[in-house]
This record gives sequence, structure tokens and C-alpha cells, in this order.
Amino acid sequence: AGLVAVATLGPRTTLAQKKPLPGAEETPAAEPLQQFTFPKVRDDHERLKAVIDYMEKKTVPWDVVCNTSQSLLDAKSDSFFTPTDPKTGKDSTDRVSVKAKVSDLIATFPKEGRQFYELNYGPVAESLLKEAVAAGYDKARLADVSQRYFHTRAGAQATAVLAGLDLETGNYPEAAYGFQRLIARPEGDEFLTPRVLFKAAVALRRAGDERQLELAAQLWDRLEKKFPRDGMTFGKRTY
Repeated sequence: AGLVAVATLGPRTTLAQKKPLPGAEETPAAEPLQQFTFPKVRDDHERLKAVIDYMEKKTVPWDVVCNTSQSLLDAKSDSFFTPTDPKTGKDSTDRVSVKAKVSDLIATFPKEGRQFYELNYGPVAESLLKEAVAAGYDKARLADVSQRYFHTRAGAQATAVLAGLDLETGNYPEAAYGFQRLIARPEGDEFLTPRVLFKAAVALRRAGDERQLELAAQLWDRLEKKFPRDGMTFGKRTY
């Protein structure tokens, strides 16, 4: 691991503080300089680059690509890397999460790659989802399935359930984030049932972010076009 960034979070202090003049009030000592670092694991970045290289081959070894990608998602901690600007060839000042990048790569898999991924990791994700539901819809377990297996069917279902729970408990920003992930997911339409569309629109409006209002309106339009003829039931009431 190494240090890739340092941010100043407190005032700079000197090693020796000057003595106050007679009769002057003593100034409280300034807080020491604090450091913030982005964790960086060289091996994680190398494996990420290997996945990218393999995906550019004419015949993609999906077993290697999927296994390596999943091992990065399964890591207990995340790692960050500095991307290179393709235009200038220089390192960017941004820091990118390895796990986020891997998830983005899986989203670009062609049909063959998505099928291979679902075949190998879908059953594991489904088993973990059932355990989370059996444990009373345990949010920590649901979040684990959503984060590690988002691109499986069970991972998408866990994301929808988790976002719904956040909506019900009034955690609107987190609910909106979960529904946005689901909306942006490739082939996500099959999970956007009228019930999910309604919850997503409500979460986006209640999150208080004006930038999300347009998306909420678009979801409401989609809901109107596929609203169930017999209405939608919540609890004991049908609307």
C-alpha cells in the first residue's frame, strides 16, 4: 500500500510556539496537521488492467475475466488508482475506485459475457439473497449482495429491496441512489415493475435534489404507460 494523496484538514503548526507578551492572553495551540490518504494496492490495479487487456482480445477468455473481476469485488477493502488521460497521456488528478471501475466494466460485457457471469455467480448471489430475506430483510446482507453481485439477477433484486427499505424508513437520498443504480443497469427494465417505478419516482422527488426531478418525471411517465389495469396494492389498499 502507498500514499497517493494528502489533503490538509487542519491549520499548519510550528514546532515552537512564540511566548506571549506580558499581560497578553495565551492563544490556544493550533491543532496538528491531519492527513487523508487514498488506499492503493498495486496488485489490485494490475489485475484491473489485466481484465481490461483481456476484454480487448479477439477471443475473450470469459472465465479469466469474470473470475478476476469478481475477486476484486469480493475484496474486503477497496483500492484507488490514478487514471491516465487518453488525450494527454498524463495521470489525472482524480482517484478512481477499483471496485467501481470493475462494476462499470461488467456493465459493458456483451451478451456472451453477461451470460457467463450470471451462470457462475448468479446461484451464489441468489443463495445470499434468500439468507438476507430469511434474516428479516437484513440490510447489511442485502447491501453485500447488491455491492458484490449487482450484475446478477439476484444482485439487482437485492438493490431494489434495499432501496425500498430505505424509502420506507425515510432515508430518501440513499433510496434514490439505489434506484438510480437499478435504472442505469444494463437490461434493468425487467426489474422496473410498476411498483418499483412508483417507489423510484417518490424517492427521487423526496431526496431534495433538483437535478433528479427530471428523471423522476420520466419515471412517472413510464409508470402511467404501464400502470396495472386493476390498480396497485400497498398493504391493504389498492390505488
